[in-house]
Amino acid sequence: MSINIHSLGDLSYTLYQLILVLVILFAAKYYRAWYTRGVDDFALMEDHKISSAGISMFGFLGAMTIIIALAFGGESVSMFDDTMQILLTAFIGMILFSLNSFFVDGIILKGLGNSTIKDALNNNKISIGVLQAFGFISAATQFYFANQGVDQITLGLFMISVPYFILGQFIVVSSMAAFIAVTSYDDHEELFKGNVAVAISHGFLMLSISAIIGMVSQQALSVDLNTVLLIIVYSVISVSLMIFIPKLLAGKFLNVVLKNKYNGKIENAVADGQIDIASIYGIMRLIVAVVIASSFPFNIFTI
Repeated sequence: MSINIHSLGDLSYTLYQLILVLVILFAAKYYRAWYTRGVDDFALMEDHKISSAGISMFGFLGAMTIIIALAFGGESVSMFDDTMQILLTAFIGMILFSLNSFFVDGIILKGLGNSTIKDALNNNKISIGVLQAFGFISAATQFYFANQGVDQITLGLFMISVPYFILGQFIVVSSMAAFIAVTSYDDHEELFKGNVAVAISHGFLMLSISAIIGMVSQQALSVDLNTVLLIIVYSVISVSLMIFIPKLLAGKFLNVVLKNKYNGKIENAVADGQIDIASIYGIMRLIVAVVIASSFPFNIFTI
């Protein structure tokens, strides 16, 4: 056995990229601390074995990992180009997560302009951290699917994908509002009471819808009214399926426990804080999302 001298250069380059990503993650940590002023993530993690802020940070770092993975999708060109790819992708990712915080915290949690969410995190309401974590990962998933497979990340690409990302986030928020409208419990009250099952149920819905929107946005080649209308029509049909079919599937799958304890209604179990039932319900949503994204043709409509 002998050492392949040529591979040593590749190993050195791998170590360089690992160091670069580590630096980016540290920068992301300070960026997060800047826009979450009033919540000391690490102090809360020190005070609690499991903290709402720590879960939120887990989602943030997971989302950063998904976004950075985009930069490694194409072929390596040169050290300078590869470095710029990674830095540009990470920078855009952090901006997108700021937008996501506006949608999740400001609209879904109705916390824009007040200290409600900060108070909830400081009081270790795990449900708020769980929903924030799902929000970050959902946003990253949407952006990743919309841009996966591209040879090179460029500003021109972002000029197309970012507007559709924002459109997708509006669709997610609207879908959540539609879902909340048909639930039998007070979603907002349950979340701020600390009901983790509700946060998981909402989180998987966000993740599933984001995956669908990301896949369909991949088909968009330009920013124009026709494509926007197609995405909206496609999303309305897909979200309608996402709201009702998983509920039916999960209800059948969990029929015994739901019938015996919750009058056959999965919503009663979620409102009661059944995390395991909410998680299975969420997986059913992901299954339906995968089927829709894989088989529902975008060009079925003409406008």
